[in-house]
Amino acid sequence: MDREKKESINNRHLPMYGVGPLYVWICILVTVVAVILVRKGLLSSGGVEYTPVRNITIIVAIMFLFWILGIIFIIFGAAIWYAAVKIKHVDEYIMHNKLATTGIYAYVRNPIYSGVSIMLTGVDLLTENYWMLLLPVFYWVFLTILMICTEEKWLKKMYGEPYVRYCKRVNRCIPSFWKHHDRYKKNKSAKDEEPEVNPEEEEPEVELEDESDIQSE
Repeated sequence: MDREKKESINNRHLPMYGVGPLYVWICILVTVVAVILVRKGLLSSGGVEYTPVRNITIIVAIMFLFWILGIIFIIFGAAIWYAAVKIKHVDEYIMHNKLATTGIYAYVRNPIYSGVSIMLTGVDLLTENYWMLLLPVFYWVFLTILMICTEEKWLKKMYGEPYVRYCKRVNRCIPSFWKHHDRYKKNKSAKDEEPEVNPEEEEPEVELEDESDIQSE
């Protein structure tokens, strides 16, 4: 009986897609509606061309900046998404009850969702409209509330303290490359005292093994 119960616990895992589809499709829908409003001229007051300066060179420079940043954000977001889905193969971690904390997950806890929101931010910038800059705030607030109320609760229940430590070390939404760099420098400075320390070492991947890994809410 105990063996069957243990096997049942080990076979439990988070939903394959979590709340991802809800977040992604709502963000895409809101962005598409906003882009349509811009194209219809209903948000024309926020257009870069209406920047309160008379120098045409400055206006053109701002437009160019919006386009460059938009393209960079789209490429950057796509790279983060690809690193999580195609390189890290997060679906395999979910199926085997493993907590991914290395690779792209060493920089951001929700790279798939973050990648999508960063790509959408790039789309917002390509519209050359200041009002669209409010949408990235919406993406961030929506993702924060959604994660706190759903997946973070589930992960804390399944993995306990290792997940809590992971949350303290890595940002929820915004890739924390600077934190990783600071840890690298700190570990490097201590290399003479502890030569066995690996500067790139991260929290080991945690696997749910038995009942003791599940904590009550």
